[in-house]
This record gives sequence, structure tokens and C-alpha cells, in this order.
Amino acid sequence: LGSGLSLWLLSLFDQLSFMSDLDVQIPTAFDPFADANAEDSGAGAKEYVHIRIQQRNGRKSLTTVQGLKKEFSYNKILKI
Repeated sequence: LGSGLSLWLLSLFDQLSFMSDLDVQIPTAFDPFADANAEDSGAGAKEYVHIRIQQRNGRKSLTTVQGLKKEFSYNKILKI
């Protein structure tokens, strides 16, 4: 390479903004269950119970329940 081209390339690299120089906020991981797991949900907040059913093979399914209060007996609900 010629010296003029080398100097031009060096000045070009000086003008570029590299990833380490960027002032970008990386988003944190999103927690979809954060609202339901919060201890203090505030006054007048609606308390939902989410029931999710996921179909597996044939007649098999997976049921997930979220948002039940601690005052309920999990053993009675699960029939243990």
C-alpha cells in the first residue's frame, strides 16, 4: 500500500465509532412473572390467577398455575 492510502485508512479508522465507543444501553432480561411475584402489589391492584395449559403428546398436557396466594392449601389443590 502507498503511504497516502495508509494515512487515509488510518484517518478513516479514527473517524469510525467502534462497539466499545457506543453509548448504548443493553436491555436487561425481561421477567414476565415479576408482577405476579411482587410482594407489595399496591392498593387497588387486581390479583389475577393465571392458568396455562400446554398440550403435549396425545392426551398428555402440562398445566401451570401462577398467582395463587399463600393462604390457599397447595396440598388440597394438588390433591396430595
